[in-house]
This record gives sequence, C-alpha cells and structure tokens, in this order.
Amino acid sequence: MASKPFRRIVVAASGVVLLAVLAGVAVASVRGSADASLAAGAGMRPAENCPGAVHVRDAKNDTRSWTLPPPPGVAVIPRSADLLRFDLRATRDGVCVRWTTAALAPAGTTFLFSAHGPWTREPGGAQVSRGYGFYLDLGPNGARATFGLARLGSTAPHVLRVRAGQTGSVVSAFLRKEWLTPPANMRDGWVYVYRAFSFEARVLSQPDARGNRRVDFLPEEGPGEIPIAGYINGALCGPPCHDPRFAPH
Repeated sequence: MASKPFRRIVVAASGVVLLAVLAGVAVASVRGSADASLAAGAGMRPAENCPGAVHVRDAKNDTRSWTLPPPPGVAVIPRSADLLRFDLRATRDGVCVRWTTAALAPAGTTFLFSAHGPWTREPGGAQVSRGYGFYLDLGPNGARATFGLARLGSTAPHVLRVRAGQTGSVVSAFLRKEWLTPPANMRDGWVYVYRAFSFEARVLSQPDARGNRRVDFLPEEGPGEIPIAGYINGALCGPPCHDPRFAPH
C-alpha cells in the first residue's frame, strides 16, 4: 500500500502536464523502528475532544474494496471501516484529529490523515504542494503512527510520536509540530502546514481471512474530479472547496 504524496509537482512543457509525486511506505508489514518507543504502544487513552475542531460528515455504507479489481465472492463489509465523521483542529503547536466510524474499530484497522499546503511555483516553473501526514495503525496493545521510510534503502517505516486515543467508535490522534519529523524519503516535501491546507482522511478495515480490506475515503473518491476539503484559518472550506490555492494552475 503506497502512501499519498506529500510533495506534489506539476511541470508544464509543450502543452503536456506531467504529475510527479514522492510517495513513501505506509503502515508496512515490517514492525519496529529505533523510534518505536515514541509511539503510543503501551495502550490507548480516551479519545481526544479536539476543542475548536471543524467536522465533516461522511455518507453511510460507502466503503469500497481496497483491492482492485475487487475479489470474487460476496463482500464482507465491516461497519468499523465505515467513516461517518471526521474532526480536525490545527494550530501552530500541533494537529488533533478524530475519526468516527459506524462501529468500534478493532486491532488491525488503519486510519489516515494528510494535509497539503497551497500550490507554489518554483523558479524552474514547477508547481509544488508540500505537506505532511500519517497513518495510525491500531494494534492489540495500542496504536502506532507512521509515514514514509525510516532510512533510505530500508523497508522499515518512519515512526512518529503520537498521542492516540479511542472511546467507543471514535479514534483520535494528536501530534505536536515537533513530533512530525520528516521521513528519510520525503525531506524536501515534508512541511507542517496549519493555516491553510487541503486535507483527506481514510479508514482501512482490518484484513479479512483472505487479506482483503475495505476502505472509506473523505472526501469521497469516485469517477470524475475528486472534491477538495480545505482548512483555512480554523474554518472548514467545502468539500468541495474552490479556493484556488488548493489546485495547480
């Protein structure tokens, strides 16, 4: 499973637009890192309240197969992967998020948050959007946040310090700005943004007996243009958000 890009580059030449991305390793099957002691692996605290957060509601029963094409047979759709609401509060000090699902999420469930700053144009003409993100992987004894690679040439994930919580069907994560250290393979594109950014959230179910997973996206990904969700000075924009800063031009 590949991470969402965090340094998005668009280069226009001779009428052709080229999209190049830097992608990292998400919640890898390889567990463990020299920084693992920084993760919330000793157990879950109650979910954060995220005071002052904006929230986005998501449609019910809109999960899809993470495996493409979908595996044959009748799909097993766990309610714990059905995202119903997402809460977000970002300040200069850190970011607090909450995912609310239709049922309590068991160990093996994965949550994603990613933030992308406004597009800027570099001297060579390329347009770049920098940001950050993390996957929160629920385990039997707590949760761990990761994104990208711990070291170049290694498959070990980069582990981020996190304060994770769970209360019923709500899972939360709080990360201070200084905890969001750049992965080895994303140092140029990794920037903590909090005033104005587009964002996305995601829930991945625990794998079933055949290793298949269900996923729920926010904003919903489907045919056609994907709507943008934006966060501007503590207020929600969209989705869809039409702020021109969040689209290459």
